[in-house]
Amino acid sequence: MKDIFDKTRTFTRAKEAMAMGFYPYFQPLADSDATTATFKGKEVVMIGSNNYLGLTTHPKVKQASMEAVERFGTSCTGSRFLNGTLEFHLELDRRLARFVGKEAALVFSTGYQTNVGTISAIVQRGDFAILDKDDHASIVDGCFLARGMSQADMPPPSPAARMSPGAPVCPTARPSPANKPTRTAAGMLSVAPANSGGTAANSIR
Repeated sequence: MKDIFDKTRTFTRAKEAMAMGFYPYFQPLADSDATTATFKGKEVVMIGSNNYLGLTTHPKVKQASMEAVERFGTSCTGSRFLNGTLEFHLELDRRLARFVGKEAALVFSTGYQTNVGTISAIVQRGDFAILDKDDHASIVDGCFLARGMSQADMPPPSPAARMSPGAPVCPTARPSPANKPTRTAAGMLSVAPANSGGTAANSIR
């Protein structure tokens, strides 16, 4: 029986890229603020951060964070579904909803979780999600976790989505050359124009 970890022992491309000096991932920073960072002992301009407004180093935000740690510790000690919801979470949701003039709001920890959580909850069987092949992986994975089926030009799901129990296992459908609906192997209907400009139709069972 083949060892599932064999592929990890023979994969060398990452180490080869590191040895040549152009591996871009997991580069450690010694220090970082909103606009600059310390990298390999040198101060560099930060142009890859999501800290657009500089709030991570704002004095009021830092003070509020320290007060929250003093009161609640460093963790919620559970998921939001069970014992991890604090009154702070609900108050933040309420304040944000008032700020944007909406009935309610829900805060996610990351942008990836936002797309995966909302799309997989809203898109159900019989619904369609129209994606571009260059859409962010979080959008694609949200559709896959909604038990969808993609056209051939749709990007593949991330490893995390492929490992999910809700990920589809049926093969992708081929676009119809005559722009006609195509029945997939799983009995699902997918439609995409032959010259769709990189878009894909995701049909949900």
